[in-house]
Amino acid sequence: AIHRILRDAKGESSGLTSLGDVAAKLNEYHRAQVYYEQALALQRVIGDRLGEGASLSHIGWTYAGLGQHERALPHLRDALAILTNLEASESLWQTQRRLAFVEAKLSHVDASLTHYQQAVHTIESVRAALGDKSYKLSFIRDKLLVYDEFMILLSRLHAQDPAQKYDHTALEIFERKQA
Repeated sequence: AIHRILRDAKGESSGLTSLGDVAAKLNEYHRAQVYYEQALALQRVIGDRLGEGASLSHIGWTYAGLGQHERALPHLRDALAILTNLEASESLWQTQRRLAFVEAKLSHVDASLTHYQQAVHTIESVRAALGDKSYKLSFIRDKLLVYDEFMILLSRLHAQDPAQKYDHTALEIFERKQA
């Protein structure tokens, strides 16, 4: 409300995004979507492309939380295009992971594998640029879920079609996670 009174659209969109994040953590996806949509509208008005990409990703993820995976796809794809163009690594890996997860739910196997690979690559590129080992360890902690989800998908695919040798890729991802 204060940002609105001060006509600070960037601050208002940031506050709306934070409210959306809280609602999403409480699994109140409909309420989260309302906040994210309001933030997105402001971000588009002020030309905040990074905020727009992140909001689109959040909106897509809330659709996924509601089990509406088909509706999630266009938001996540639009977010991916924006964030890739901006080279926004933190939001980018999250969107790549979200897109991979949704595509796996929709049985878009090749696309899911590609986006999990991209998410891992984005994470590892940022991690490699960090100098201190303690920074690297701190950085990777909230990203291990990407590796786990990727390995679960690969294991499931291997069980369905062992000839594709998804188990080899799963082992490689496991080793990368450990590194």
